[in-house]
Amino acid sequence: MGYNFYLGLYTLLAAIFALYGMVKYKTLLNPLSISIAIFSVSVIIALPFYHIVDTGTPIEYISYTVVISIVYLLFFSLAFFIRFALIDKLYYKFMVYFKLHGGERKKRYKSTVFISFLLIFVLFFMMLMIQSGAGLLWILDPRIAYMDYRSGSGHLYAAARWILITAFIYYLWFKKPKSTQAIFTTLAFSFLAYFFGSKGFILDFWIVFVFYQHYLVRPIKNITLILVGASLIVLFLSLQLIQGTAKDISDTIAYFTYFDATARFLSMFDQVGLQHGEAFISHFWSMVPRDFFPSKPYVYGQYIIHETLNPGLLEKGRATGTLIWTKYYLDFGVMGVAIVAFFSGTILKTFYHYFLLNKNNLYGFIIMAQYGVIALYNYATGIIFIIIILLLSKWLRMRGTYNRRGMILEKQI
Repeated sequence: MGYNFYLGLYTLLAAIFALYGMVKYKTLLNPLSISIAIFSVSVIIALPFYHIVDTGTPIEYISYTVVISIVYLLFFSLAFFIRFALIDKLYYKFMVYFKLHGGERKKRYKSTVFISFLLIFVLFFMMLMIQSGAGLLWILDPRIAYMDYRSGSGHLYAAARWILITAFIYYLWFKKPKSTQAIFTTLAFSFLAYFFGSKGFILDFWIVFVFYQHYLVRPIKNITLILVGASLIVLFLSLQLIQGTAKDISDTIAYFTYFDATARFLSMFDQVGLQHGEAFISHFWSMVPRDFFPSKPYVYGQYIIHETLNPGLLEKGRATGTLIWTKYYLDFGVMGVAIVAFFSGTILKTFYHYFLLNKNNLYGFIIMAQYGVIALYNYATGIIFIIIILLLSKWLRMRGTYNRRGMILEKQI
């Protein structure tokens, strides 16, 4: 059976599980449906991709890649059919212990906090301009600066992004502006995001805005969500044309080469073999800024995949995108993909259920979105992300957004 058969099977299963998520949660705006939709783009687009581009990838590895994608889809979705009360309770205890779970009477919007985020953002962005050596290129041609000057200044680039998205979420969740004001605010922040040279970062603000409207203002009908999703796709394609990363539809399809990159890596897998957890452990190098430790290796953790595909490209600050499960396969093969997929689905479901009970909780939304919708804090590993959340919590309490004594407990899972 060829990859067309497996691709058809994958498409059918993806549609069934996405529909299940919509029925279960009464909205398409749920992590199960969203995760499937985002992941499936790179898989389903493989059909037209291979009709347009002859990559020379062996057909058996194309089929194998679809099969592993089916395994990932099945085990990830299976988690949403099972409830683990213990995991829900542990997460709730974690939120309470670190004073991340709280009540409305203890919080308020403070313009000084919002302005502090913007000032810190400006500071880090200016440091990025200087440290990277790109200077005004970050303003005049952000895409080139992003592609050619980010290496060595990644910690400043990431920090500036994190602070900007934090300022935006803080404004929405605490100020709670009306729809028109929220739209103009989103426009302003997405304009600032343009200077990071990343199309995905621009879209992040609109995705956060949609969640804000749906969960904190008024529910958005599914047909409207579909139209919004289509609009975001059009925006993404427009950004490709503006940035020059695509000239026509074939270039757009070729842009989503994650599937083929994974298939090519599997065809070369004998060169690296199973890492048995070593890749996962060594990826903690990502927490160490290269400026602080110049001898930090370029190839570690999941970057073994990228170095295998394109030797030497990592030193230039670039990497080829792959399917999300590829890094799990690197350590433990198919079993690793299945276990991590199920675990990821279980944790994501816990985060989402907590968010449904505490929609006004800033931290609950950030954690749920980070692992189930979009990586708001891109480049942040698990430990770094937790540190960011705890520092944010401390800063908001210090600046008077929350009462210094903590928050009132309201809802419990």
